[in-house]
Amino acid sequence: MRRILFVILFLVGLIPLAHATHFLEGDVTLNDSAYTGSTTYVSLWCSGSNWSGCSAWAQVNSHGKYTLDGATDSYNCCSSTYSGRTWDRCQIYAYQWEKTDVANSLYSDVTFDCSTPATKNIALRSKGKKINMTVTAGGQATTGVSVSCYESGGSYSSSWIDNCTNGVCEVPALAGTYTCSAYCRWSTWGSDCPYGGYPSKSVTIGASDTSVSLNLDFSLKNKTVHACVYAGDNLVSRDITVSCNSQGSGTYIYGSDSTADSDGCYTIKVGAGSFYCSSYCNKWPCDEYKGSPNTTVTLSDSDTSRDITLRYELPDKKIRVTLKAGGSTFTSGMTVSSYKQGGDWSYSSTSTPTSGGYYELTVGNGTHQISAYPNNYQNSEVSGYPQGKVSFSSADAAGTVANVTLTFLKNDATVAGSVSDGANYIPGVWASLNAHDVTSQTGSSTGALVIKNYEATSGSASSSQVYASASTASDGSFSVRVPAGTYSVCVWPPWDRQDLAQTCEEVVAQAGGLTTVSLIMEKKTGRINGCVTDSSGRGVNAYVNCWSYNGSTSQSDYLWRQTDSSGCFSGNAVEGRTYSCTASPNTWNDPSSTFCGYTNEGQQSVTATSSAQTVNFTVPSCDCALNLNVVNALNETISLNGSLECRPKTFRAGEYYYGVWGQMTSGTGTLDVEKDREFTCRTWFWDSSYTTADETTCTCSGSSSSCSISIAPIINDAICGSYVDGEGNPVEMTNISYISVYATKGNNYKTCEATSTGYCCDVSEGAWQLGYWVDSGSGFTSGSAGTTTNAVTVPASGGVTHNLTLLNTCSIAVSVLDLDSSGRPNVWVEVCPYSASQEGANSYQYYYGCGWGETDGNGEVTVKVGCPTGSEGITYYGNAYIPYGMREGRNNPQECTVQAVMGSVNPCILQYEQPDGQINIVVSNGEIASSDLSGLALKSGAVKTAPPLKGVLNALETDASNPYAVATVDCFSPAGGSFEVTTDENGNATCSCSSDDKWFVVAYNIVGNALYVSSATECTCSPEGASCEVPVDFVTTLPEARSVTITDAATEQMLITLSDGAEFKCDQGCLGDTGEAVTCSMGPVVPPFTHNKVPANFYGHFINCYETVVDSNGSSTRNAIQQLNTNATIKIPCNSSQLTNMGLTEDDVQCSYWDPATGSYKTNTNCAVDCSVGTTLSVSHLTDFAIVGNGYLGGIQGEDGGAVGKEDETAGSGANRGADLGSCGGCYMLSSADGKLDDRILWGFILALIGLSRIRRLRSTSEKKK
Repeated sequence: MRRILFVILFLVGLIPLAHATHFLEGDVTLNDSAYTGSTTYVSLWCSGSNWSGCSAWAQVNSHGKYTLDGATDSYNCCSSTYSGRTWDRCQIYAYQWEKTDVANSLYSDVTFDCSTPATKNIALRSKGKKINMTVTAGGQATTGVSVSCYESGGSYSSSWIDNCTNGVCEVPALAGTYTCSAYCRWSTWGSDCPYGGYPSKSVTIGASDTSVSLNLDFSLKNKTVHACVYAGDNLVSRDITVSCNSQGSGTYIYGSDSTADSDGCYTIKVGAGSFYCSSYCNKWPCDEYKGSPNTTVTLSDSDTSRDITLRYELPDKKIRVTLKAGGSTFTSGMTVSSYKQGGDWSYSSTSTPTSGGYYELTVGNGTHQISAYPNNYQNSEVSGYPQGKVSFSSADAAGTVANVTLTFLKNDATVAGSVSDGANYIPGVWASLNAHDVTSQTGSSTGALVIKNYEATSGSASSSQVYASASTASDGSFSVRVPAGTYSVCVWPPWDRQDLAQTCEEVVAQAGGLTTVSLIMEKKTGRINGCVTDSSGRGVNAYVNCWSYNGSTSQSDYLWRQTDSSGCFSGNAVEGRTYSCTASPNTWNDPSSTFCGYTNEGQQSVTATSSAQTVNFTVPSCDCALNLNVVNALNETISLNGSLECRPKTFRAGEYYYGVWGQMTSGTGTLDVEKDREFTCRTWFWDSSYTTADETTCTCSGSSSSCSISIAPIINDAICGSYVDGEGNPVEMTNISYISVYATKGNNYKTCEATSTGYCCDVSEGAWQLGYWVDSGSGFTSGSAGTTTNAVTVPASGGVTHNLTLLNTCSIAVSVLDLDSSGRPNVWVEVCPYSASQEGANSYQYYYGCGWGETDGNGEVTVKVGCPTGSEGITYYGNAYIPYGMREGRNNPQECTVQAVMGSVNPCILQYEQPDGQINIVVSNGEIASSDLSGLALKSGAVKTAPPLKGVLNALETDASNPYAVATVDCFSPAGGSFEVTTDENGNATCSCSSDDKWFVVAYNIVGNALYVSSATECTCSPEGASCEVPVDFVTTLPEARSVTITDAATEQMLITLSDGAEFKCDQGCLGDTGEAVTCSMGPVVPPFTHNKVPANFYGHFINCYETVVDSNGSSTRNAIQQLNTNATIKIPCNSSQLTNMGLTEDDVQCSYWDPATGSYKTNTNCAVDCSVGTTLSVSHLTDFAIVGNGYLGGIQGEDGGAVGKEDETAGSGANRGADLGSCGGCYMLSSADGKLDDRILWGFILALIGLSRIRRLRSTSEKKK
C-alpha cells in the first residue's frame, strides 16, 4: 500500500501546475487515411502585437498522429515565457519531404488553451497530376540536371526531382499555375556545370487536366575566356578566383576558376555574348595585392576563346596610425582599417599594434579612408568615430609612409540608472545614450562633435556623435561609461509590453563623476482599433503597422498587429500622438486568398485619444489570371526573361495601389489581377535584342485572359559618336579607369559600347536619351539621362551620329555649422542649380544636375557639380537638412547661393538656427474687424479680401465667458517652424521663436458650442520675450453632433440633419444588407492652425458609419463602413455672400476628394454648387472631401497652403510659378485636373469623414526650414 501511494505521489509531482503536458494533438491524413511517412512534421505559429510570436513543432509518429507539448524552451507557445499571453492569430500546417507526390497541407486557423489539450486534424494533399518535362541544352538531351516546380497562386505546392533521366522528368503536381526551373545537380554546380543559364517557364494545369508538357532549354558553355592575372609585373597563380558573368538579359551564364593552369593563367567556361570578368582574393586579409581588377569581353558565335589580362595593384605604401585618448597613446582593444575610395574596392585592417605603439596598414595608390573602432563597444574606455584620409599617387616612391593620429574621447564619466513601469523594474531592455553636447577634453566647447587631432600627408578627418548603450540587469539597473557631456537617455519597451512607449530623459555626465537617472516608461493609455476587409466586407488576414515620430523629443512609438479571424485589430497607443498606419494582406500564411499581394493599404493617419480611435482598410482581390505574352510585329512570342507589371488604368476613390508584379520567363508570365478592370501593363528587362513598346492596356475577364505586349527589334550601331567637352572639343578618356554610356527610352535601359574616345549604342527606333557614368578623375561629372542635352531620335534605318557632350566639373566647398558655429558632421548636403523654393522653374535643371555629399568631422564637404566651360559660371543653391536622430530644437539653415566657375572653388556656408527668442502672448476677449482677418485669407504669395466671418455663417453669439482661458495658440513663421501651446486660466502663454524671422500667432477656443478665433496677428520675437495681445472673437455656434441607428440597412434610409443645414442621406441598401444594423454620426470638426496652415474655414464636418455585428455569444463588434453599396448625398450650407467675400462665383467652386493613391485631392464631378439650397455632393465612399476654389486643388497640399506671405498679386502658373512662391518656404504645389494654377483662393468648407479631425496634407520635401 505504501508503494502504491508513493507512485501516485510521484506522478502527481510530475504534473505541471499551469500547463498540460501537451496542448494540441490530432491526426495527419492523406486521402482520408493516416499518413505514416517518416519525415512528416507539424508546425504551429502564433502572432501577437508588435511583431511578437511563438511557435511549436512536432514529428508525426508512425500511426499518423502528432502532439505539441508545452516545452520549456523560450519559443514554445505554452512555455512560461508566454504565461498569460493572448495571440491575435494561430495557424498550423503539416509538411513532409519524403514523397514528391504528396503536397503539404494548407494553413489552418487553430485555437487552444495551454491547460487543456485541444484537437486539430490536418490533411495532406495528393498530387494526382503530372508535368512531363524535357530539359535540353542547345536542343540536345542533358545529363546531371535537377528540376523544381513551385506553385504560388493559392496552394504553395512544390516538387523537386533531383536527377532527370537523359533530361526527361515527371513532376507530380496539383492543379494550378507553376513556375518550373532547371539546374545542374550539386555535384556539377556553378563553374563545373556544362550548361549556361537557369531556364524557367510558367505552366498551368487545369482542374480537368491529368498532365501537361514543358520544355526547358539551357545554353551551352562551349567557349572559354583565358585570363592571366598580374600584381604589378608578377603573374598571380594562387589564392585568387577569376569569374565571368554574362551581361544583359536573356540566358544568364556564370563561370569561374580558382585553379591556375600550367601557364599560371585561368580558364573560364562561357558561351556567346558579353561578359564582365573580374578577380578577387580568396584569403583574408589579402595583403599581397589590392583592388578588384575587371574588364568586359565579348565572344561571338564564331569565337572559341578570348584572352584577357587583369592586373592587381601592388600594396607598396604604408599608413601608420597612432591612437590617442585623454592625452595618452593606447594600443589595446582596437581595430584600425583603411578603405580605398573611388570604386576600386581595396580594404586593409589590423588589430595588432607594432612594438612602436602604432598600427600599420599596407596599401597601394589612391585615396584611403582611415578609421578605428573598439573591438568591444560594451566594455571600451574610449568613444567616438574619428576618421581621416590619406592619398598616394604613382609619383610616391615604394615604401612611402604616411603618419596618422586619430584621437578618441576618453570615457571619463559614468551614467547609471534604472528602468521601471512605475510599479516594477524592467530587466533586459536597452538604454541608449546619444550625445547632444560633449564637453571638450581640450578645454573648448565642441557642440556635438567628437574631439580629434588629425595628422597625415594629405586629406581631412571626420567623426560623428557619441553613442552608447547598455542592457538592464534583472533588477532593472544599467551602467555605462561615456565621455563627459550632455546625453539623451532613451529606453524602448520589451516586445511583450505593448502597453509601454519609448521614454527619454536628458542627463549631464560630469568628468570623474557618477550621474544617475530613473526612467519610468510612459504608459500607452490610448487605443487604435480597426478592420481590414476586402471589397465584399469580409475580414482579411493582414498585418497592420502604425508608427509615430516626435521630432521635438526624438521619441518614437509603434504598434504592429496581425488581424484576427474577422479581419480586425486593436492596439495600445500614446494619447495625443499621431500615427501613420498601413495594412498589408498576409498572403504567405493565407495562400488560398485572392487578395492582391502587392498592395499596401495606407497610409492613413490617426491621432490616439483616451477613447479608441478607428482606422479601417479595404484591400482589393486579384481573382483573374492575366496571361501576358511579349511579341514582335508578327505577333510571335519572344524569349525574354525579366519582370511584368500591371497597374489599374484609373484609380477608385481613396484607393492606394502599388501595382501587381510578376516574373517573365521566355517571354511569358501570369499576373493575378482584378477581373473586368482595365490595367496598364508593361515589361521590364535588362538589355536584349528588343525594346518594349509603350504601356499596353489589358483587361482580364472570367477566370483568365491573355494580353500581348509588343516590342521592337534592336538596330546595331543605331547611335554612334565621340566624346566632346562643352565647346565641342574632342575628349579622350586616357587617364581614367572607365566610362559607361547608356540609353533610356521610357522604361527601357540599354548599355552602350564605350571606348576611350567614343561610343556606339544598339537601340531600337524612336526617341532615346543618352546618359553616362564617368570616373571623377577625368575632370568631368556623370550626366544622367534627361539631365543632359543628349536626346536622339533614331529612324528605322538607324545610323545616327551624335557626339556625347560631357559635363565639366566644378567644385563648391560647403560648410555646415551647428548652433555654436562648430562644424556639424554627417549632414547630408544638396547643391542644385535651382532654389528649393523654385524647384521646377529653372531650365538649368534639365541640363545640369544636382550634387550631393555628406559633411566630414569638420562639418565640411566639397561637392562636385556640372558647369559650363569658361569663366561665366552658373548659380547653384545649397541646402542642408536636419539629420535623423538630431534634436529638432533648431531649424534647417537658410539656403546659400554660390557661383560654380571653372577653376575656382567657391564657398557655401549653411548654419543651423535655433529659436533665440520668445513671444509672451496674452489672449483676450475682443472684436475682430474684417480687415484684420486678411492674414487668414492668403494663398502663397497672394492676398485676397477676407470674408466677414460673422456674415458668412449667420450665427448668433452666445453668452459664453472666458474664451481666453485654456485656449489653443499656434505660433508659426512663413520661413519655417511652428509651435503650439495652451494658455493658462488668465489667457497667458509663451511661444518660442527665431528673432530674424517674421512670426504670426492664431488663437482659438471652443466654449460650450461657441467657437472663438483670432486673426493671424503678427507678433514681435525678442530674446527677452515681447508681449503680444491676441484678441479672440466669437465666430459661430457649432451645431450639435448627431447619431442615428437603423436596424435593417436594406429597407431603412439613413438621414442626419444638423442645425447648420448640413445633411447626410443614404437611401435603402446604401449602407448594408437585410438585417444589418448600422449607426452613422455627423458633427463639427475644428481643424488646427499648425505647420503654417490657416484653415479655409473655422469648422468642417465629420461623418462616420459602422455596422454592429452580434455573434452567437452575444458579443458585439463594430465594423467601420468605407465603401458604400450605392451613392450617398451630402449637403453643406453656403450662401452667395460668402462666395462674393471670397472673390468667387458658383462656377469657381468645385468639390474634391482625397486620393491616397496619388497623395492629392482630385475633382469630384458629382457635385452641385447652388448657394440658395447648399452645396450637394454625391459620394460612393467615405473618405476626406473638400470644397475649394476651382483650379486650385494643389493649394490644399502645400506646406504653406494658408500661410501668411508676401503681399503681391503675381502668383503665376507653369514655369514661372516657382519665383512667385518665395513666401511658401518651398511648397509642394500640385496642379488641378487641367494642369493649371491660378490666383483663386482655396477657401470653402472642409469636410473630414471617417472620424478624421483634419484634412491630410502632403508635406513639402524641399522646405527651406522645418
